[in-house]
Amino acid sequence: MIKTEVRFIAYGKAGDDMKRLYILLVTIIDIVLLAVILKSYFAEKNAQKPTAQSSSGAAVSQSSDSRTTGTQTTQTTQSTGSVTQQTEAVSDTAATTKASSGKQNYSTDAYAQYADMGDTFLNGSSGFVWQNLNGSAVKLTDFSAVQGGWKAYIVSSPDDVEHSVTYLMNIKLSGTPEKVTVTLDWDYFYVNYSGDEGHSSEEDSVYTGPWTSVGTVYAEGAGAVSLYEFDEQDGRQYGLGTVFWPDSTYGAIALVRP
Repeated sequence: MIKTEVRFIAYGKAGDDMKRLYILLVTIIDIVLLAVILKSYFAEKNAQKPTAQSSSGAAVSQSSDSRTTGTQTTQTTQSTGSVTQQTEAVSDTAATTKASSGKQNYSTDAYAQYADMGDTFLNGSSGFVWQNLNGSAVKLTDFSAVQGGWKAYIVSSPDDVEHSVTYLMNIKLSGTPEKVTVTLDWDYFYVNYSGDEGHSSEEDSVYTGPWTSVGTVYAEGAGAVSLYEFDEQDGRQYGLGTVFWPDSTYGAIALVRP
């Protein structure tokens, strides 16, 4: 506050009025000066730092750009991935088609006949053995090579053929290597010790299990089926296996196609 010393010559009421007026004017001047000083001080401080609004605005813009770029990148990646996957799928399909077209289709839905088996298999001590396969036979280990229908010949008790039952049927292999489905489609049966024969009305028997890299499958259902040998020779395919009946006995399986 600026102090001013004033001597008043006039006395009485008029002098008091002048004194009060002077004090009021001095107070007003001091307030105005203080306001000017404060305004100048804060203007100088604000000039020394970045504008808060500009900094915030830049951050918002940069954040927005980053989000937009990230979204576009993600979409582009997903789109590229889709195109790649689609291309691979087409390539796989083309490869599969080419492989299939170059492979003979041996699959058959026909039921077996005795003539299909007699020249190929002999009944051994505990199952069937090859009769006429030679060194030119090729072992089949790829599941795709054995899928489909086979003519099948089963002897229910290979260790006691005289008292066993002979079955002629169709056996189908389907599914994937991870889950092979083996379906026994029953047809003809012959009871060796009684001479009874006929066509079975029994429903299909279904077994499932994995394919192995050595060309075998062990599939379970009401009992189990083990197919442990597949070969190809002179335009025909052959297979050997065992069926494990629910009563813990077993039978021998011979396969041929077409």
